[in-house]
Amino acid sequence: MKDTFIFTEAYKCGPILKKCLESFYTYQNETVHVFGTYKDFKDLKKFKNVEYIEMSHDKNLEKYYKEGHIGTGYLFAKVLNNEYGNYKKVIHFDSDVIFQNKCINDITDKFNEGYDLIGPRRPYKNTLKIPPHLNEAELRKLEDVVSTYFFGVNIDKISKYNFPILHGMVCGYYNPLGHAIIDFFDPISFDILKNGGKIFYLDFEDYGSCDKNGSHANQHAELNNILDYGKKIIHFAGIGSGMSFYNNGNGSVTETYTEWAKNRYAIYMKLYYNEDIDFDYDKELYEKLEKKLFIK
Repeated sequence: MKDTFIFTEAYKCGPILKKCLESFYTYQNETVHVFGTYKDFKDLKKFKNVEYIEMSHDKNLEKYYKEGHIGTGYLFAKVLNNEYGNYKKVIHFDSDVIFQNKCINDITDKFNEGYDLIGPRRPYKNTLKIPPHLNEAELRKLEDVVSTYFFGVNIDKISKYNFPILHGMVCGYYNPLGHAIIDFFDPISFDILKNGGKIFYLDFEDYGSCDKNGSHANQHAELNNILDYGKKIIHFAGIGSGMSFYNNGNGSVTETYTEWAKNRYAIYMKLYYNEDIDFDYDKELYEKLEKKLFIK
């Protein structure tokens, strides 16, 4: 594990990451690097194997986090740029993940077998969710890549780009290969595949998301259609962004996304902290999740 950098973010979402780390250290003890500020770290209790990376000095980060995923993409790009040590492999998980079993070894074992990109499948060939402005025929010719809520990457397989281009690629705003992409990090994934990288898709029974047919119908289909839900992980999606939007406004992010994210954040806080925030969230969805999820 000496050549592997595991990281996540507490920036503007310390209470969310607290529940994530509590679940992480229930099942494993690997060192996790956490990006945030001293204020964020106060929201976390002290975890034995966490290394905190304080970022309040970085005004770019403060600016980018007002624009949602641009902030997360900035941290990703710094990590991929090898700014925090002499590592070759990177493992990332989102702050709004809840671990239900041991998971890190599912990525490190595949690194040891020679895989370069490991995570839940993001389907292109059979995706069921094509944004209306994209060319369906073009997308379906492309190889499936991975979602980034829990994934690993061999950074030696990424081409050498300058930092602004790398940042844009992580965010999904720029693809040097020229073709359309669906989501965050996909240009980096396609660059890795172009460079001969091997991809491994984590079992969607364990990690949720989709199978090769674009279906969410695993054995937890009702939950997996709402969350990314498998035997080993729960990924809520949008919770950290929702907290940021609730506390700081939405910047230039669309109202449709910000309202969706704030709704998810309000439900999360009610589920895991029994706290009602000042937002008219979807009570029916909350009641469904309260019944279905095992909240410790």
